[in-house]
Amino acid sequence: MLHNLEEEERVKGILSVLDHCFAVATKINEIVSRMTEKRVTLEEKMIRTYFHQLAANLVSCAAVIHQGLANAYGDGSTRHEEKTQAIVAEALELLTLSNALEGLLGASEVIVDDLLKILRYDLNFLEQYYEYGLYTKLTNECDFTSRSHELLKTIRERLQKED
Repeated sequence: MLHNLEEEERVKGILSVLDHCFAVATKINEIVSRMTEKRVTLEEKMIRTYFHQLAANLVSCAAVIHQGLANAYGDGSTRHEEKTQAIVAEALELLTLSNALEGLLGASEVIVDDLLKILRYDLNFLEQYYEYGLYTKLTNECDFTSRSHELLKTIRERLQKED
């Protein structure tokens, strides 16, 4: 079997999440870059470190999922029905993991977009009115770095079981 619609649908779903992941990571890069344009504060240092770790975790999740796809397709040998079914099954597992990543991306992107809006508008406002509350919110309410670290750990564990 040369083409499988389930495989195509699942892989496209996975790649859509990975695209979103890299888009969020790019926004985080802009946050870090724009924060270097302002006076350094303790909160700014903590926020910058927080977002560096979040980006590292998100990109690592994407890398592990890509590796899972590479492993599913294997050595590039001739496709046959059994191999195609194995790929379809692996793609379902990867899609499930990708959907968990998508949930985290959606939640974190709300904060990322709000911060970018402020960074693009007024660095003084950020420093005087927003930084302290933002860091508190990131660490006490959202905790995206811990959540992304746990998701990365889960993705690695589930994909290692199948190797």
